[in-house]
Amino acid sequence: VSCFQSAADEWYPHEEVNRLAKNCYPASAFHLGADIWYPPEEGKKYLMFIDPGLGKTSESVATVWHFTENEYKHCATFSGLYAGKEMVDRCVPIARISNDALIANEDALDITSHLVGYPNLYYRTDPVTGIVGRDIGWQTNPATKVFMCNELSRSLPKITTHDIRIVSQCRNIREFKSRGRIIPMSVGADDYHDSAAGAIVCRGSIQIERGFVGAKGWSDGWGE
Repeated sequence: VSCFQSAADEWYPHEEVNRLAKNCYPASAFHLGADIWYPPEEGKKYLMFIDPGLGKTSESVATVWHFTENEYKHCATFSGLYAGKEMVDRCVPIARISNDALIANEDALDITSHLVGYPNLYYRTDPVTGIVGRDIGWQTNPATKVFMCNELSRSLPKITTHDIRIVSQCRNIREFKSRGRIIPMSVGADDYHDSAAGAIVCRGSIQIERGFVGAKGWSDGWGE
C-alpha cells in the first residue's frame, strides 16, 4: 500500500458536521451577487476571505465573517467562475458595504496584485509567533494546510453557517497517511471549505469582539 492509499476517514468530527448541516438553509437576501444570511450591522468588524480559482474551469469563493469570542458567524458568500481581477472587482464592493471589511486572500494565481489598492488587507502572519510580515495574503502549503484544517476542526463548535456548500465540502476532506503522518487531503471540491478555513486562521488580524456586559467598543488605549 502506498503512502496515499490507506483507508481514508473524514477529517472533521462527524457529529459537528451533521449539526451544521441540519442548520443550513438558502440565503435570505441576494445583493451584489452575494448570498447574504446576516446583513452587515453598523459598528461591527468583518473579515472576507477570498479563495481564488482559475475562472473558466474552477470557482473563486469569498466568504464574509463576523467573529466574537464565542461565535464565528459566517454572514455571506460570493462565488463564481471569475479569475483574479474580475473576482476582486466584484468582491471589493461587498467588502465596502461590510464596513470596509478586512480582506484576506490565498496568495495564489494573480489575485494579490489586484488587491493592493484596497486599504484594509491581511498581511501574512506567522501562526506560531504572531509576527506580521510584509507579504499580502495567506500562503497555503502542506504545512499550513494541516494547520488550517486543525484550526477549523477546533473551531467547529463555535461556527454558525447556513451555507450547505461549506458544510458539504467539509466531508471532502479526508485523513490520509503520508510518511507516517496523518494529513488532510481533498477527495472532491474544496473551494468553499478553503475560504471558510482561511477566514478562521486569519481571524486574529481583526479585533475579536468579546461582548463584555456594559462595554461599548474599544478604548483608545486598548492593548497598550
